[in-house]
Amino acid sequence: MSALLPSTKISSGVIDNCPNESNPNQSNYDGDEQGDTCDWDDDNDGVIDNLDPQDNNEFICGDSDLDNCDDCSSGSFDILDDCLNFTIGDINNDNNVNVIDVVILVGFILGESTPTDDNLIASDINSDNTLNVLDVVILINDILNP
Repeated sequence: MSALLPSTKISSGVIDNCPNESNPNQSNYDGDEQGDTCDWDDDNDGVIDNLDPQDNNEFICGDSDLDNCDDCSSGSFDILDDCLNFTIGDINNDNNVNVIDVVILVGFILGESTPTDDNLIASDINSDNTLNVLDVVILINDILNP
């Protein structure tokens, strides 16, 4: 069992994940022991929140090297390998976003196949870190209305 930081109990009986700062909803995007209020890097992408344009999205942190690719496109800060070599929605990486990608995405959601890390990034159309029917709806809409 890991050692917990000094903490206090809040009214619901849950241990306060930011005992020294007000954090009434106990938000904790990255699921570590620190709540977002006292966590300097909420999404664990390696960029501190006050410099991160989307501190609850590990795939977006800015483009410090000005190469037109987000420095966190891999899920963590890495300016040497920050350009995705695929298009969001092109799940099978065949340079076409089409119904085949929809079928593959549905298979991932139903557990019929397991996505690779690149598949996960290309499949999470709305970038909410969850593959679900919303990604399917957005992907179909993108295909029908390019």
